[in-house]
Amino acid sequence: MRDNRQSGNKTWFILLGQNTSEYFDLNLTQEKQRMLVKELKSMSWDKIYHNQEKHYCFEDMQYIIDNRNKHTCFKSKVLSFEKQDSAIIGQMNMVFMTIDKFPPITEYHDMRLVEHSTFISGQSQVHVRTVNHADGTVSYEIRIESTNKEEAIGYAEKLGYKINEFKPNYLEHGAYYVMSLI
Repeated sequence: MRDNRQSGNKTWFILLGQNTSEYFDLNLTQEKQRMLVKELKSMSWDKIYHNQEKHYCFEDMQYIIDNRNKHTCFKSKVLSFEKQDSAIIGQMNMVFMTIDKFPPITEYHDMRLVEHSTFISGQSQVHVRTVNHADGTVSYEIRIESTNKEEAIGYAEKLGYKINEFKPNYLEHGAYYVMSLI
């Protein structure tokens, strides 16, 4: 089992990074990610998983194949979000789909090789990813997910990130978005 997410459930997410004047940078750097993983390993967890994965992206869908040959296909519908100084916090629905919804191999827009560790406690998960992008760059990313907003914020604060009061920007158009970290 890769994780405990279920299709259609509203989930809080926190993407750790840095808000710049031009964009929000999810790349924490290798040194910062290692420091945060060391902190995560010192905490108590119900389960910890590590996978090597291939992530294929097409329009608003993700197709993931892990090293145990598990196949997952989904969309992430972002319901609300807010960019803060060192995090993006928001709420989303994961919509899992049958694999036949993903187009043939010749139609991929993007493929990424991902080292992925998931730390799970109750309904909360911390995803640590080292992403090898198609253009040869590498990014070091961490995302926190939980059905409980306070729990998600608690994990961010344990990792040294200050989360301010959430003032959401609601998305009313119903479009799906692939968040770069997923």
